[in-house]
Amino acid sequence: MSVVLAGGGTAGHVEPAMAVADALVALDPQVRITALGTARGLETKLVPERGYHLELITPVPLPRKPTGDLARLPARVLRAVRQTRAVLDNAGARTCYVRGDARALPFADETFDAVCCFGALYLVPEPFRVAREMVRVLRAGGRIAILTTLADEADPLRHVVTGGARLIGVRMFDRHAFVDLFSSAGLVDIEQQAQRVLQFVAAGKPG
Repeated sequence: MSVVLAGGGTAGHVEPAMAVADALVALDPQVRITALGTARGLETKLVPERGYHLELITPVPLPRKPTGDLARLPARVLRAVRQTRAVLDNAGARTCYVRGDARALPFADETFDAVCCFGALYLVPEPFRVAREMVRVLRAGGRIAILTTLADEADPLRHVVTGGARLIGVRMFDRHAFVDLFSSAGLVDIEQQAQRVLQFVAAGKPG
């Protein structure tokens, strides 16, 4: 079995990935672990120390101000995606790619144990409809997680950031949007982490 784990930057991101790797090795000592990260994070130190193979891709920070970096963002994302695909191909991880409409996912209710969407909801036309579809295909007892943009009410540059993002087709969400959506859908154990213009929201479906 071959598994690719992505999580880098700080120890708070790397260590959970390493804990998953250790658990997988305990279950199957023959499992092939590949960690995915960037040269900027602590993964360059922590992953080799744990004895796992690390593959690096180009980091793609989201600019906080409407500068030239914001215009170059799509090309940088595309480059990082291509590098990630190359890592997956070389690692031989078993995956299944299904193309469909995220607003009407081609899966039955409660199909998956875990559902996630990282770095996409701010680009789709109906993000809340997509999020509700993610909840629909999640099994009872499963976990859902999203990583998306954040326009913090307390940020004095909020209107500047939101206006710049709108110019390039990026939607900004307040910190209550997905927390409230998950809560209204009956999800529990909702947790949220916010950093600058990004937010991570996770929850579980009772079961």
